[in-house]
Amino acid sequence: MIYDISKIVGDSGEVQNYFVTDKDGFKISLTFAIPYKPTDKVVIVMPGTGANKEDSSKNLMALGFIKNKIAVLVFDAYGHGQSEGKLSDLTTTKIVSGLEAVLEHLKSKGFKKIGLCASSWPALGAAIVAGKNPGIINLLVLQTMIFDNKDYAIMTHGENGLSLWKSQGYLFFDSTSYGKTKMGYGLYADSLQYNNRKYFERIRSKTLAIVTGKDQYLYPAKLREVYHLIPECEIAEFPEKDHLFHLKPESKPKLFEMISRFIISNLK
Repeated sequence: MIYDISKIVGDSGEVQNYFVTDKDGFKISLTFAIPYKPTDKVVIVMPGTGANKEDSSKNLMALGFIKNKIAVLVFDAYGHGQSEGKLSDLTTTKIVSGLEAVLEHLKSKGFKKIGLCASSWPALGAAIVAGKNPGIINLLVLQTMIFDNKDYAIMTHGENGLSLWKSQGYLFFDSTSYGKTKMGYGLYADSLQYNNRKYFERIRSKTLAIVTGKDQYLYPAKLREVYHLIPECEIAEFPEKDHLFHLKPESKPKLFEMISRFIISNLK
């Protein structure tokens, strides 16, 4: 059953649950909360690979976007939650394709001011789309972005992690929503076609980038270096948190208050 956020939105708007199809024919699951008052503003939320919209919607909808006349569209990337596909077949290209389909859908509905909040591997797809189409996204929030799959393999499985990934065809990823799940080698192979740094340099969206000091899937110093390539980027540090800190109750208030304030203040 698709997650019901009607109680959170209350009498400030309506909630729609449906699917859109990307260019490759994969169905993408959407939960769309729209204010009753007319608006051309929307925030797209892409939960990370450790989560899905069943985990994230309740907290993100509580940020007060609807009452500030900002629609909220939460969707699961390929292989996540209600969306089509297997998580083990996830690639950056599939994330990008799904997001581009959602952006086209929003354009057809008349939305002109778009914010995008994404985590983990979906955050990399979000950054690539923002760099491919400078100006299409007005505001960007990148949360613990996994931007280097080689580093991911080494940090989780040692110096031979990449060769192990190739030889057995997968590496395990510990996920809150899905438990220990296989991430296929195609995720790494597909990523080789992208010059990530080039896309980051081309981003023209005002950006909030979140870095955790104890991230077990990426090197924080490298992530900071990458974020500094984005022309207008504010970096928020959580030195005592790991990659999945946003799922821990004690971390939520500060994190979501920061994201809420950034989006409401800047999506104009």
